Amino acid sequence: MLIYIIVILRQVTETVNHLEIQGMTALGPALVSSCSFVSDCPYSEVVLCTDGMANVGIGSLEGRHGDQQAVDQFYDKVRLYQD
Repeated sequence: MLIYIIVILRQVTETVNHLEIQGMTALGPALVSSCSFVSDCPYSEVVLCTDGMANVGIGSLEGRHGDQQAVDQFYDKVRLYQD
């Protein structure tokens, strides 16, 4: 089991090290989908790796025209979500 974990860790590390900036980042939907996916798995965690700032869609950190409170509330709800 330990060997399997080490192999997976190396694969994840390799993938993260090769991330490149590409297009838009819809961070909010990706985060919600990931949390939903693992919600039935006890002790699971979501590690979110991104190539940039959330700049489109739900949870966008750009262009919200002073609506930072709504963005903060969105990420607080995701962060505090428990099944």
